[in-house]
Amino acid sequence: MCLSYALVNFSDTFKNRHTDNVRLNTAGVLTAYEDLYNDSGKLKPELQKHYSRPYPAVVPGKAYSYGFEEQSGTFTLRFRSDPNIDTPTKIILPPSTFPNKPFVVIEPRDSLEKYQRDERTLALFTSKSLQSPTDVNITIKR
Repeated sequence: MCLSYALVNFSDTFKNRHTDNVRLNTAGVLTAYEDLYNDSGKLKPELQKHYSRPYPAVVPGKAYSYGFEEQSGTFTLRFRSDPNIDTPTKIILPPSTFPNKPFVVIEPRDSLEKYQRDERTLALFTSKSLQSPTDVNITIKR
């Protein structure tokens, strides 16, 4: 199953969150920890898969789309990088989904510089060689 996302406005986000709440039989607001964790403090198994997907936390520019193909373990992000924004692209890679070092492909090849911030956050800085906004594709595989 491929999960792809296009960036949407807040009203769509809240509507989608409500749909997920109904589908997963969780509370109306998913920030209530008692609804996410079992009595031993671990994420409920039925929710772990749902909440253990990679996602872009920060995109310095205009994000077009991102998605995660669960069976192949492939995450993709398409965006227009803006070299005037001085912050890295940050992608969260949950350890349960990416237990080993991921394989990262960046196109155009020299548009971003890799920096592994910690075991679950991949930070990619815009290359100093980029002088204008550039379309970038990132593919991350298990």
